Amino acid sequence: MFLDKDKVKEYIYSNVASVFWSFFLMFGAAVFVLYYIYIGYMPDFDMTSSISLLAAVSATSIFLLLFVVLMGIMPGIFWDYYWHEVGEETNFSRRWKNKEAVTTVWLLIFWFALPVLIFVTSFLGGWLYKTWLYSVSPLVFIMYCSYALSNSDVTLWAGFKECFSLFFALLLSSILALIPFFFILSVSLLEGYSDTKILFLIAILSLFLLFMNVLVAAPIANSSSSNNTINKNKLKKNAVIGFMILVMFFIGTSSIEIIPKAVMKLYKFGDINATKVVFDKDGCLILKEVGLKGVGGSDICYIKDVLILSRLGEEYYLEISSNAIMRNNAYEEEAYSTDNASDERVGSTVNEVKSSIDEPDNADLKSAHVIRVTMQAEHVLSWSTINDDKS
Repeated sequence: MFLDKDKVKEYIYSNVASVFWSFFLMFGAAVFVLYYIYIGYMPDFDMTSSISLLAAVSATSIFLLLFVVLMGIMPGIFWDYYWHEVGEETNFSRRWKNKEAVTTVWLLIFWFALPVLIFVTSFLGGWLYKTWLYSVSPLVFIMYCSYALSNSDVTLWAGFKECFSLFFALLLSSILALIPFFFILSVSLLEGYSDTKILFLIAILSLFLLFMNVLVAAPIANSSSSNNTINKNKLKKNAVIGFMILVMFFIGTSSIEIIPKAVMKLYKFGDINATKVVFDKDGCLILKEVGLKGVGGSDICYIKDVLILSRLGEEYYLEISSNAIMRNNAYEEEAYSTDNASDERVGSTVNEVKSSIDEPDNADLKSAHVIRVTMQAEHVLSWSTINDDKS
């Protein structure tokens, strides 16, 4: 039997604070669950007992999501605001305002999306490939300005003001568009995509992004509605478009975990690139039992270049690459050579330690790209990162 809608609304209205707080905490819990699904591990951790932790994660995640959404639609918002408030006196926006909807979209693609795409492409091309590509932007602007003047009956001074307004609007819109472009590029590089796939993703997502911003910049023409109604409708429209950009970005880059990873890294709950993790005696024995060899003596040992996937609850979840294992072996061999040369009295002890860390015992570990292992938190004495000496 379905719930009575009136009773549900009555309950929500009478318990607004508790309902909002519940959904707020559920959002934080969802961020945790999404991250642990991504790493394929769930710690023994009671989230309901750490309300403040859930609240912090939820607030940070919502802020990051809103930032990504706003970053995606900011070029269109600025273009619409500029020609409505700042550049209105030039009347340059007459070229796309008060037209039919389809005509407005095509005109905005010509006057807004296309030059912004060329400006951004020429900047990225000049920065990454050939410096002469920087010159494409001013040439395109001169062509647009000449075209605008040739199709206008305004005076020379008025035409100059229109060109200056167009240049300023395109420059600021292009700078704002660079932010999501760089964001897409950074995520693609972090995901380890090939150059061909990165270029393909940037091309597809950039075209989609600019088209969505055209819809954001398109004015809502309804003379029978008040300004408040138009502003509310514009806010709803921009929110829907921003959400569509967010979904398309996650689908295109296959990186829906980027927000949970960023939150976990920010609060040092997980996804921590540790330069060194130090273990006690029992921890060193556990590493040896699973085929890993720590650098150091029998009482205390360490492993360098470790990714701490999770440190919540009673366990650490660690990821160690095969390259890191080889580097750790090299560190131990170097320490052995140095100690043996400086003091022959410890040679027998070092030989004993060295013999236990030359190669992993398990043959499967030798061919593995990464090795993941759990470790009781009580056996982890400390860990360090580049920006944080000790945690």
